[in-house]
Amino acid sequence: MSAIKPYVQVRPDVRYVPIEDARAKMGAYADALALDQLVRSPRARTLGWTPTLHSVAGNAARLLEEWRAARV
Repeated sequence: MSAIKPYVQVRPDVRYVPIEDARAKMGAYADALALDQLVRSPRARTLGWTPTLHSVAGNAARLLEEWRAARV
């Protein structure tokens, strides 16, 4: 949240939601969001993916702008 804060006018609403409540509202998507994954580029590269960003926090401005553009 601290990486995005300088680029938004409204404070993001980030809060804890118990997984059971999230499942009731979003179904299996809640489990997908709750996953704790480690993505390693050597394995991803064997699938043909090349990472372009090394840090979400370091690229918050770019990612937020891409998200805003996609919503239009």
